[in-house]
Amino acid sequence: MRFRTVVLALAVVASTASRGEAWEKGVRMGLDLSTFRGEFGRLVGVQNKLGFTGGGFAAFPVNRIVAIQPEAMFAMKGAKTEIETTDFAGNPTGRESIFWDLRYVEIPVLVRINPMPDARLQPRLFLGPSLGFSLGGRFKSSFGGDDIQGMRAVDLGAAAGIGVRTAVAGRGVTADLHYTTGFRDLFDVQGNADAINSVFSVTFGVEL
Repeated sequence: MRFRTVVLALAVVASTASRGEAWEKGVRMGLDLSTFRGEFGRLVGVQNKLGFTGGGFAAFPVNRIVAIQPEAMFAMKGAKTEIETTDFAGNPTGRESIFWDLRYVEIPVLVRINPMPDARLQPRLFLGPSLGFSLGGRFKSSFGGDDIQGMRAVDLGAAAGIGVRTAVAGRGVTADLHYTTGFRDLFDVQGNADAINSVFSVTFGVEL
């Protein structure tokens, strides 16, 4: 059921993007820098983790300045922490990195504001809700790994960002910095210390 929902969401964005010449469409890809907000992050002492993000977008102009921009992005989220390892006698032997690798299809629906539509280098602002459809996750270290259990199927949140657009050889290219956060614990586990997704992403895009 979850897979069909994700495929349907991707199909809606793709089909609506191709209905008219006035509507923009394109692809973006780049890097995520993710961690956890909330009580869990404070207790464990999580750090940022790098991951890949990429996908497609469409933009439907309201006027020359404002547009609605839905996107469908694959996003690698999660966090990492470090623990001190010891030998059998309890003597410190070093530090071990532990990773929470989470995978999502992210569907933000953003209001895009372009205050300088005639400029060669156009600054842009983004703000709107975002739905993260979980594709699962794994807990990894040098000792091995395992699937993460108890993740919510949908992570409801919000996204905001800034960016610039210009034209190269007659084709629009973009560079964006976005921040996405969840609104609640990403795990559906009673009594769990809250772990809330928190992600910065830097992407570069091309209009098609």
